[in-house]
Amino acid sequence: MQQTRLCLYFWLLSKEQFLSISTVSFCLTRAAASSTYRGDINEDGKVNIFDLLETLKILSNKVEPTERARQIADMDESGSVNIFDLLGMLRVLSGAEQPGIIYWEPVISSLSKKFIDIGDTLVIYVENIDNTITADSVKAYIDSAEVELLEFGLERIMIIIPEWFDRGELKLAVGSDTTNGIYIVKYEPIPGITMVPLPADSFQMGLDTLEADERPVHTVSLDAFQISTTEITNAQYAAYLNIALELGDIIVTEDSVIGAAGEYSGHTYLEFSKGFYLPTGEPINTVNRCYIKYDYFGFSVEPGKEEWPVVFVSWYGAYAFAAHYGMSLPTEAEWEYAARGGRQFEFATVDGTLSTTKANYGMNVGYPRKVGTYLPNPFGLREMTGNVSEWCGDWYDRYYYSNSPLQDPTGPESGSERVARGGGFNVCGLSCRVSNRSSHAPNYRSSYIG
Repeated sequence: MQQTRLCLYFWLLSKEQFLSISTVSFCLTRAAASSTYRGDINEDGKVNIFDLLETLKILSNKVEPTERARQIADMDESGSVNIFDLLGMLRVLSGAEQPGIIYWEPVISSLSKKFIDIGDTLVIYVENIDNTITADSVKAYIDSAEVELLEFGLERIMIIIPEWFDRGELKLAVGSDTTNGIYIVKYEPIPGITMVPLPADSFQMGLDTLEADERPVHTVSLDAFQISTTEITNAQYAAYLNIALELGDIIVTEDSVIGAAGEYSGHTYLEFSKGFYLPTGEPINTVNRCYIKYDYFGFSVEPGKEEWPVVFVSWYGAYAFAAHYGMSLPTEAEWEYAARGGRQFEFATVDGTLSTTKANYGMNVGYPRKVGTYLPNPFGLREMTGNVSEWCGDWYDRYYYSNSPLQDPTGPESGSERVARGGGFNVCGLSCRVSNRSSHAPNYRSSYIG
């Protein structure tokens, strides 16, 4: 299964799209019959109203069940007696299902274009009952049409909403060789993100003729991975912040967003920069600033700047965004391979050459342009040259290429600065070459890094 990378190309999630377990409906499926009926608490060979009443007592804490009673009442075999066991027993008693060992087959009801659209990535958070469930034994369907799994994990499954989608029910079905179901905890649509799968491959990394930290040129082999086609926008990052605030993962001050949970709690994620001013207060440049704002209604973006790449975001802010969706920033090697487009291009443009019609650099525009403005490289990736520089996951070491692993290098184990790649709207053309390496302190924020 391919890994998914976030090339500082972030994802969207609004408050309305953060759906809890209350939006998920379940249907029961009967597996092979058993001599011991699941739910037969009094073990008289029948699942009846007395068993139901006993289950209600257990759920309401009116009685302390024996371990055997708890096991028998645990219809979904999750390890605890819960509301889903009660619903299962009701279904059996109503005649909707014959008694047997019952497992849950989750269904998300009524997906529609109100919240989910064609091309969106749907992240489905699940809880596997049994670790023997594999990608090969799980199928995703919208109504009766199968949808390819983008990624499978014990806690998260990802799909891409297909071109034919209009509306329907999404079902995760477990193969017939497995008697365990999957609980869906919640799902999060990520609108506007297109992922490009890149195959396992080898390429020549670095450049021998310019900066010392780009030497020596060396062959690097990478496993298959996925990367987003554009830089992450203001709208996408603002939507993430609304969810993070609701979850208590961030706090907001007058001039910044700060992490409040996780590995990098206490670090600044985003700066509400208002531009550049002289000490006297006279404005120098108010175009290159943060266009995400916060007020009583939450985070939003100034009109007209929704599709501009997010800037004034630190490495911590980029990392936190990716981690929220169970993803990661690209490694430096993954970034360079993707930027070269499979053709060892010098620049990540449509044909590997550089001009002001193919990239935003050298202050020819003077500020970032909205994502998708320029033609893509052969992999279908846009603005990896110029516009804004992209954070990578690696620590920076100028001598790293001298002893870098040849298979899936991930950078040094520690350092003081993180890698940023791709140049920006403000740098010269030579600094936008694919091999060029730059780095900044992870807390650094700027108008040309996103």
